Amino acid sequence: MRRVIDGGVRYDWQLAVIGSDVVASVHYPGGPSITYSTERLPNKVRDPSEFGLLPLEVIERYHRKSQTDTPMGELARKVQAAVHDDASEVPA
Repeated sequence: MRRVIDGGVRYDWQLAVIGSDVVASVHYPGGPSITYSTERLPNKVRDPSEFGLLPLEVIERYHRKSQTDTPMGELARKVQAAVHDDASEVPA
């Protein structure tokens, strides 16, 4: 399940948790999409995306690029809670 942690800021950047993957992304109209992710996905398109990052690296890039007013610590707590919630919903 995709849980949006923060979004709707500069250029519609969005910080989300999908399962245990932390993702920050934006799509510029008529331009490239940029994705920062903890998942190790191959970057098959020529854009400035980065994969296989640590969760705090994704949050830091989102915080800097989106220029959100939400403090880094609060974003990190929300991401951690969402990852924990998703993990607890997985059937044994």
